[in-house]
Amino acid sequence: MEKGLVCILCSAILPLFFSCSVKDDGQEIAAAPEISFAVPGMDVGMEGGMFEVGYNIENGTDGGILSPSAEGTDWIGDMRASDGILSFNVGANGSGESRTAVLTLVYSWDGGADTASVEIRQEAGNLKVMDYMYCSYDGLAGPGVTQWTVKLSDSPDFTEYYRISFMIPMADGELDYSDLRLPEGSYSTPRTLVQSGTAYVTEGGESSVSFAEAEVAVAHTEAGYRLTCGFLTVTKEEISVVYEGSCDVEDNSSASTIGSDVDTELDAHVAVAYYWGDMNNAGTSNWYVLIDPESGTGEGLQLDFYIDGSKTFEDGFPVGTFRPSSSYGAGTFLYGFVLGGYLQGTWYLLFNDSGLVGYAPMSDGVITIDRDGEEYSISIDCTDDCHSDPKSLKIKWSGTLELVDKT
Repeated sequence: MEKGLVCILCSAILPLFFSCSVKDDGQEIAAAPEISFAVPGMDVGMEGGMFEVGYNIENGTDGGILSPSAEGTDWIGDMRASDGILSFNVGANGSGESRTAVLTLVYSWDGGADTASVEIRQEAGNLKVMDYMYCSYDGLAGPGVTQWTVKLSDSPDFTEYYRISFMIPMADGELDYSDLRLPEGSYSTPRTLVQSGTAYVTEGGESSVSFAEAEVAVAHTEAGYRLTCGFLTVTKEEISVVYEGSCDVEDNSSASTIGSDVDTELDAHVAVAYYWGDMNNAGTSNWYVLIDPESGTGEGLQLDFYIDGSKTFEDGFPVGTFRPSSSYGAGTFLYGFVLGGYLQGTWYLLFNDSGLVGYAPMSDGVITIDRDGEEYSISIDCTDDCHSDPKSLKIKWSGTLELVDKT
C-alpha cells in the first residue's frame, strides 16, 4: 500500500516539474501573456451598427497595451478595447453582396506581444445607404412635445429623399439651443413619427409616396448620427434605409414674427377671463384670458394660466406670480406654440383691419397678477422663442375683467 501511494504522488508531481521554465540561476520564468477572443467569428446584419465581442488575457502584465485594427477594410471602425470587451462600429452594407473582415487585437508588453483575431461576417440585403442628411428642429408641437424634420438622400441637392417627421416628448429645459441634436431613441408611427409627414419625396418635392408604417432608430456616434430606418409602403414593400455621418441641426423653431423688443402699456382694451377647471386632467385649474383692443386694431394678449386644482370659479381670478411650463403645474403659464395652425398657450398679438398680423409666443420669463378691488393689473416680463436673438416682451395692462365660467 505504501509503495502504491508513492507512485501516484510522483506521477502528479512530474508534469508540474517539467512545465516550468528555469533560468541558469534556478529562478522560475513567468509564463508569457496570451490573448484570445471569446468566439472565432461573428455574424452581423446588413444595417451594421455598434457591436461587442469579448476577449481574455492570460498572464497579463502591468503596462500592457491593447491595439485593435481591421486592416484591409473601411467598413469597420470606432474600435475600443477595455475590461474584456472590444466594441466596434460596422458600416451599413448597401453593396448587395455579403462581406467578411478580420478584426485583430494585439496585446503588447515590454519584451513581446500576442495577437488574437475574430472574423466579422456581414450579410447582404435590400438596403439603401444614404450619403446626406438634413435635420431641422421645428419647435414645440404641443405641451412637452418637440417636432423635428429629417431628410435622407443619396444626392447633395436632395432632389429625391426620405422625409421623416418626429414628434418627441421632451422635459422642460432639456434642449440645449446652442448645440441642438436630434435625440437618441427608437421612434415609430403613429406615436412618435407623424405618418402624414413621413414619405419618400421625388421630383424636388413635387411628388411623394407615403408609408403605411415606419420605424427609425437614432443613435449618436463619433461621426455624428446613425439612423436605421424601416419603411413599409401601402403595397407592403419593405424598405431599409441607413445613414451614418455628421449633420448640423437648423433651428427653425421660432414662431415669433416680431422683429424688435416690445415695451408697452395696453389701454382701451376689452378683457375676458374664461375658467375651464381641470380641463387637462392634471389636478390644476385653468384660466384662459383674452385682452383685445376695443377698436379691433392694435396690441392684444392671449394668456393661459394654471392654478391649484382646489380653486373654483367662485374663488375668483387668481393673483400671484406665474412662470412658463408645459406641465400644467400650479403657478405656471403655458408657453406659446402653434398646433394645427392655431396659437396655443400664451402670446403677444398684433391686429390691423385685416385681423391678426403679428404675434410672439412667451417662452421664458415671469407674469405677475395683482388685484385692487375690482381692478386687476397684469405685468409681463418675458422673451419670445427666438433662441438665437430673443426679443424682450415687457407689457402692462390694468382694468376690469369679465369672468366667464366654462365648466
